[in-house]
Amino acid sequence: DLQVSGAWLDNSGGTLLGQSVLIDAPRLINDSNGAVVSSGGDVTLTVNNLLSNMTGIIDAGSRLVTLSGASELDNQGGSIRGNQLNLQATTLRNSQQGQLVAGSGGLVYTGSTLDNNGGTLLASGGTTRLELGNGAVSNVGGTIQGDTVQVTAGSLDTSSDGSKAGMVSSLVDSLTLSVDSLTSDAGKLFARTALVSTGTTLSNTNGSQLSGDSVNLTAANLINRGGLIESNTTLTLQGGSLDNTAGQLSALGNRVNNSTGLNNTGTSALRALSADTSTFDFAGSITNQNGHIDVGNTDFALKADALDNRAGSIEHANTGLLTLDFNRVTGAGGSITALGSGDWNFGAVDGLGNVQLNNALTYTSDSLALLAGDRLASGSGLTLNLNSLNNAGELLSDGDLTLNLNGDLTNSGRLSAQNLLTLTANNVSQNGGRIGAGSDTRLNLGGTLDNLGYLTARQNLRIDAAQIDNRGTLGAQGNVNLNAGNAITNSADSLLFSGGAMALRTGTFSNLYGDVYSRGDLSVANLDGSAAQRFSNLSGTVESEGSIAINAAAVENAKAEFELGQSIVTGSLDWQCSQHCGGHDSFKRGHIIINQTFVESAIKDSPSARLVAGKDLEVQADNVQNRYSLLAANGNLTITANDLLNQGASERTGQNTIKIRAQGRVNTGYWDQMDFIDVPAFNAAVAAGNFDPVRFEELKSRSTDSRFIEQSNVTVWSDDPQPKYAATLQAGGTVNLNVARTVQNG
Repeated sequence: DLQVSGAWLDNSGGTLLGQSVLIDAPRLINDSNGAVVSSGGDVTLTVNNLLSNMTGIIDAGSRLVTLSGASELDNQGGSIRGNQLNLQATTLRNSQQGQLVAGSGGLVYTGSTLDNNGGTLLASGGTTRLELGNGAVSNVGGTIQGDTVQVTAGSLDTSSDGSKAGMVSSLVDSLTLSVDSLTSDAGKLFARTALVSTGTTLSNTNGSQLSGDSVNLTAANLINRGGLIESNTTLTLQGGSLDNTAGQLSALGNRVNNSTGLNNTGTSALRALSADTSTFDFAGSITNQNGHIDVGNTDFALKADALDNRAGSIEHANTGLLTLDFNRVTGAGGSITALGSGDWNFGAVDGLGNVQLNNALTYTSDSLALLAGDRLASGSGLTLNLNSLNNAGELLSDGDLTLNLNGDLTNSGRLSAQNLLTLTANNVSQNGGRIGAGSDTRLNLGGTLDNLGYLTARQNLRIDAAQIDNRGTLGAQGNVNLNAGNAITNSADSLLFSGGAMALRTGTFSNLYGDVYSRGDLSVANLDGSAAQRFSNLSGTVESEGSIAINAAAVENAKAEFELGQSIVTGSLDWQCSQHCGGHDSFKRGHIIINQTFVESAIKDSPSARLVAGKDLEVQADNVQNRYSLLAANGNLTITANDLLNQGASERTGQNTIKIRAQGRVNTGYWDQMDFIDVPAFNAAVAAGNFDPVRFEELKSRSTDSRFIEQSNVTVWSDDPQPKYAATLQAGGTVNLNVARTVQNG
C-alpha cells in the first residue's frame, strides 16, 4: 500500500503507484500526465482544498476511487477511473474532454457546482448520481451517462456547444432529474425506461430531444420550442405552462398529462401514437396556434382552462373516445379530427375551425360561434348541448344531429344530418342558412322561427313554436306539421311545401305573395283543431294535389292590392257664341260643351290569389271573402259560413258631357282666342290622335270662373263584357254554399 500525506503534494508529470493508494493533503496537484494508480486496491483521496488533475490520471481499476473534503476538483482534460467513483467537492470541473468513468459500482458526485462542458461522466453498468442540492450543473456539449442516472440540482444546462449536443442519458434503466431549472438547447435527454423530471422550468428547445420508454415531467414552465419530447409508453406533463412552439410531443403509450398550461404555438406536433389512453389535464391554457396535437391512443382526454387552436390541429388517430373539456376555446382556421367518438364540454367558443369525427360526438358548451369556414362534423351521431349557437360554418352528421339549446340559434351556415335532425331552442333565425335532414327534421321552439333560408327534410318535418315566419324555403318530401300558437306566415317569394300531407295548426295563417304547395292533403285549423282566427291568402298561391280543409273564423282569398281609378282618355271642346257675336261689342256670351271619355280600371293591382284543391275543398268559417281571385276544387267545393263575398270587377267606359252657359260678359278677345284659335287647334290634334290631357285640363279651366255656370254634367257608363278582375268559385264536382246570412256575388 502507498500512503502519502503532507501540506502540499505536487505529482505533476509524476507517478504514484501502490496496491492501494491513500493520500491525505490539503492540496494535490496531479497535472500534466501525472498518475495516481492503484493495483488491485482502492484510491482514497482526502483533500481539504484543491485537487487538480488537469490532463492527469487517477485510476483505481476495478476498485473504488473516493475523494472527500475538497473545495475544488479540477479534472479538465483529465481522467478519473474506477469501478466505483465517490467524489465530494464543492466545485467539480470536468470540461475540456475531462473523463469521470465508473463501472458497475456507479458514480456519485456530491457538491455545489459541476462543469462538464465537453466532458464525460459515465457509469458503465452502474448508476450515475449527481447530488448538488441547489447547485448548478453545466453539461454544454458534454455527456452524462449511466445505466441509471439521477441528478439533483438547482439548474442543469445540457445544451449543444454548436458542434456537439449535450447529453444526459440512462442506458439501461431510468433517468431521474430533480432540477429547478433545466435547459436543453439542441441537447439530448434519453432514458431507456422511465424519464422523470421535477422542477420549476424545463426548456427543451431548437431541436432538443427528450425521450424515454415513459416520460413524466413536472415544471411550472415547460418550454419545448422546436424540440422533441417523446415516450414509447406514457407521457405525463404537469406544471404551470407548456410552450410547444414548433416542437413535438410524442407518446407511443397511454398517457399525456399536464396541470396548468400548454402552449403549442407554431408548427409544433404533440403526438401519442399507440393504444390505451392519453390524457392532457391542464389547469391553465393550451396554446396550439399553428401547432399539432396528434394522439393515437384508443382514448384521448384533454382538459384545460382555455384552448387556443387557431390554425392548429388536434388529431385523435384511433377509434376510441376523444374527451375535451375547456372553459374557453378559440379555434378559427384550426382543426380537430378523430377516428372515433367524442364527448366535449366547452365554455365560451369563438371559432372552432374544421372538426371531423368518424363516430358520435356529444358537445356541451355555454355558447358556440362557428365562423365561415369552420366545420364540425361527425361520421355518426352529433349531439350539441349549448346555451346559444351562432353558426356561419358547417355542422354535419352522417347519423343523427341533435341540438339542445337553452337560448337562440342564429344560422347563416349549414346544419345537416343524414338521418334525424332534432333542434330544441328558444328562437331560431336563419339568414341565408340551410337546415336539412336525410330523414325527419323536428324543431321544438319556445319562441319564433324566422326562416330566411332553407329548412327541409327528406322525409317528414314537424315544427312546434310560438310563431313561424317563412321568408325562404320550408318543407319536406313527406308530411309537414307546423304548430304555432300565434301565427304562421309565408312571405313574398317564399315556398312552403310538402310531398305528403300538410297540417297547419295556428291562430293566424298568412300567405302574402308566397307559394304553399302540398302533394297530399292540406288542412288549416287552430292548435286543438278548432277554428283558427284567420286564414289569409293575399296574391299568393295555396294549392294541394289532394283535398284542402280550412277551419277559420275569417277566410280571405284576395289580391293584396287592388284599387279602381278613372282616367280621361280623350276629349273635345265646343265654344258656341249666342250674343254679340258680330265682334263690334266689347264682350260676348254663349254656350260651351265639353265632351270627355273616362276609362275606369285598376290603378293598384297585384296578382290574383289562388286557393286550389286537386280533390275536394272545404271551407268552414264565419266570414269568407274571395276578392278578384280564384277559389276552386277539381272535386267538390263546400263553403259553410255566415257571410260570403265573391267580389269581382270589370273595366268600364264613361261618356261624359258637360254643358256650360256664359252668363257674364266674356271679353271679345278672350272668347275669340278660344273659339277661333285654341279650341279648333286642340280638337284638330285630338282628331289626329294626339290627345294632350294637360292641355285639355288647361282649356277646361278657362270656363270655370264666375262668368260661367254649369248647366249639366252627365256620364253614361258601359261595362266591358268580359270581367277583367274576376272572382271565381269553381268546382269540377259540386259547389255547395251553406251561407246563413248574406251572399254577395259580383
